[in-house]
Amino acid sequence: MEIKEILQLPLKDIKQHIHTLANEYKNITGGDVCLSCSGDVKRMLNFLKKYNMNTQFELRKPNVIYKIKWGDARTISNDKMTDELAIAFLKEKPSRIELFSKYPDNWKELLSGNSSNEEDNDEEKVPIKPTKKPCTTCKKKTANNSKRKSNDSK
Repeated sequence: MEIKEILQLPLKDIKQHIHTLANEYKNITGGDVCLSCSGDVKRMLNFLKKYNMNTQFELRKPNVIYKIKWGDARTISNDKMTDELAIAFLKEKPSRIELFSKYPDNWKELLSGNSSNEEDNDEEKVPIKPTKKPCTTCKKKTANNSKRKSNDSK
């Protein structure tokens, strides 16, 4: 299975291929990923998605984060941008097209197309659970943050 195919899987299925993705990440960046740290895994997945998946959409403001809809935890930003996410965002309110600097000419057709975004979005909420104890680097980060917080309160 190719990296692009793995990245399009629901999050719960990506977990089966996490070592393949970690190897790909190491080949591209030269850096290691702590697979027991959910933050590291999320950063790796976001990097690989951005690296391997070209999207037809781009927001005008590069560092902004919008909610897909009010009361929903899902968000959209250029860092997390996928065509499916942009379409879900636009389906809520098509006038949001003004927020994009780059979008396909047929964006209205994409909104009316049938898709299973609701099913995919439910599966994306499944958290990646650690498979082992945190690495020593992660333990040091946690210890340093705890020390800072205790020193800040004094």
